[in-house]
Amino acid sequence: MRQVRLRGVESNIARVPRNTVATSDEDLLAACLSGEQAAWDALVDRYSALIYSIPFKYGFDDSDAADIFQSVCVTLVEKLATIRAPRGLAAWIITTTSRQCLAFTRSRRREQARSTPDGSPEIEPTDADLLPEDELLALERQHVVRTAVNQLPENCRQLVEALFSDAYTYEQAARQLAIPANSLGPTRTRCLEKLRRLLNAAGYLS
Repeated sequence: MRQVRLRGVESNIARVPRNTVATSDEDLLAACLSGEQAAWDALVDRYSALIYSIPFKYGFDDSDAADIFQSVCVTLVEKLATIRAPRGLAAWIITTTSRQCLAFTRSRRREQARSTPDGSPEIEPTDADLLPEDELLALERQHVVRTAVNQLPENCRQLVEALFSDAYTYEQAARQLAIPANSLGPTRTRCLEKLRRLLNAAGYLS
């Protein structure tokens, strides 16, 4: 595998090349293994929000979340060639990030124990302290939907985001997007059908 630089690891959002937005995880992983930096940048951008959301659920602050994010990205680079089911990349990243959160907690508690007079550590976290499975599955579903929405044509993406945002009513969305109110329904139907096909291709709809 050619070397892939961890550009984008230092910040939680990297800019994605326009021609990689609709690229599948399978293709991005293959391109990363070929050493294509743009593919790595796109992969980091696609999963950065998901990775960052998990430390926050464990109660970490921004600084600790950034450290965990870096650790997960390093692990991803190290394991790129061993990921056998690219469609399960989101689940792999969620599991890896959760375990990194536990490892970070263990390390932090050991450091705190060494700095206390009696040196007695607190009870260390175990697998039972991982986020509940249904919460992890919800994170995965949210990521898949977010990725699919980002793959929509720009007009559909804006429409879907507006319609599912609490910030707009149906009429306000029509005005915001400069769409006649009587055309919004048919346009929404077409855009949701495109979204359904993307989710189906990702294996999340039958």
